[in-house]
Amino acid sequence: MNKNNSIERSIILRILRRVCPSELYEGIEGDLIEQYDGELKIVGEKKARINFLFHALKFIRPGIILRNKFSIQLINLIMRVAESFEEQSILVH
Repeated sequence: MNKNNSIERSIILRILRRVCPSELYEGIEGDLIEQYDGELKIVGEKKARINFLFHALKFIRPGIILRNKFSIQLINLIMRVAESFEEQSILVH
């Protein structure tokens, strides 16, 4: 795993920590990392990174965000992270 990938994962996990209920976060984080590690061996780093992002985004739903009363800034941050992944994917091709 390279340094950029580690930074991206930590950003995504930080966002998830703020959105998810604290009693569920630890289990979700563990599941996401375990799934990433498994996919890393099977499909490679690039595809595993993309899958990690999409699997994490599944947990960030409007109902959770609105219930926890997070601001639009968090939604904008999520979109910037997704766009960053997309740009990196395009640049690699």
